[in-house]
Amino acid sequence: MPHKMGNKNTNNRAKALIAKHLREIISKDIKGKSFGLVSVNEIEVTSDLGLAKIYVSFLGVKDKFDALEHLKNKGGMIRSSLAHMLSMRKTPELRFYLDESYDNYEHINELLKH
Repeated sequence: MPHKMGNKNTNNRAKALIAKHLREIISKDIKGKSFGLVSVNEIEVTSDLGLAKIYVSFLGVKDKFDALEHLKNKGGMIRSSLAHMLSMRKTPELRFYLDESYDNYEHINELLKH
């Protein structure tokens, strides 16, 4: 049983490090009107640390899906920068997804008002 807990702790540490460094990379290296303000809201990392699913939201952009595509296109550069910052054996593959939870919250809020 303790072996599984160790894996969970490693996974949580990896998620925290990846989140910290991703926020730093995105805020410093990814700029332009197409991105607006990018928020990294959630990260899921597989147990083998081979894949990281990153849920992001955008503020101040006209087309969130276009901004997401631009971010995905920068994925290789982001992963390379992340690899230099992490002290891990391997850097996970990064997959970006649009987190629409805030938009859904706003929509539900509007429906409840009426």
